[in-house]
Amino acid sequence: MPSEAARQEVSPSEGSVHPENARSRASRNVSTAASAGAPVDAEAMTAKFHRLQRHKMRELVLSLLIWLGAPDLPPPQVFVVAPNELEKISGTGAGAAAVYNCNFRTVFLSAPFDAENVWKRSVLVHELEHHKQCLEGRFRLFPENLRELEGSAYAVQLHYLKKHGVLIDARLEELLTRHGL
Repeated sequence: MPSEAARQEVSPSEGSVHPENARSRASRNVSTAASAGAPVDAEAMTAKFHRLQRHKMRELVLSLLIWLGAPDLPPPQVFVVAPNELEKISGTGAGAAAVYNCNFRTVFLSAPFDAENVWKRSVLVHELEHHKQCLEGRFRLFPENLRELEGSAYAVQLHYLKKHGVLIDARLEELLTRHGL
């Protein structure tokens, strides 16, 4: 599991935020309040900010599960982790954008995660497809059908991107679907 300093938990009933963004916003709020002469509780302000972000992530995950046609699926836990921590979790080396762990029903996303970015959301869609596969009993720690499962998750991700106006290069689409990447 990632170190406490390198990750921020996002439970399904909560949400996500990149730790640096929370600190910088909390600092801005503290500076503003301090300049106005008001007493400042930076810890309380930061906690409030994190609760708001967790709520936003929860809403995003639930809306994406509905988009996937799985509105009754229990949402997974979601952690936003530093890229070097994601490398350790994935065990595949550099470059992973996210990882799903079926045993713990957990999605790990690479920081920073921007919910407004359609590409970042599509990565979450891909991992939620793996969550769906897991709860259907098709996904195991070392599945023999990994190519099929990845192919399905990439197909869903590509569909999501297209539905949200992203033009996909035909060569990339063919490569991903043909090789199940």
